[in-house]
Amino acid sequence: MAERHLELWRANFLALALWRVAHGEARWVELAPQDPAPRGAGRPRAYAGGPSHPAFLPVYVPRSPAGDPPHELRLYRDTYQAFLRGLSLGERQAFEAHLGLGKPRRLLYWHTPTGRFRRADGVGEDTLEVFLRLTRLCAVIPLDKDQAQG
Repeated sequence: MAERHLELWRANFLALALWRVAHGEARWVELAPQDPAPRGAGRPRAYAGGPSHPAFLPVYVPRSPAGDPPHELRLYRDTYQAFLRGLSLGERQAFEAHLGLGKPRRLLYWHTPTGRFRRADGVGEDTLEVFLRLTRLCAVIPLDKDQAQG
């Protein structure tokens, strides 16, 4: 159950980060050809050049309600693009509808009396599941002690 809660917590912040990219408030961090794998990246990326340079989206995940330490997720652009290509039409529509909202909205909220997450109003199970699947594809980067406190 604790792992599921952490996945849900991460999905909230990944959805927010992707919403920010979709609305021009955030950008992918491009990797330089001489640095194909930044600190802590799960697997090195080969630099192939071309119009779309290798890049990742850094996602800060604060301390969870269950006390999991803050950390960073990294979603690599090539992983994201492959994920999108693999979605069914319905999944893609639900995903894009969430990202197309005029203002950011959480997927879930923490319900303190029950100690569980609850889906936010208007967020369908299909939308949540798509974001959870994408969250599982992210690299998890522990933060240095100074980063976690700042």
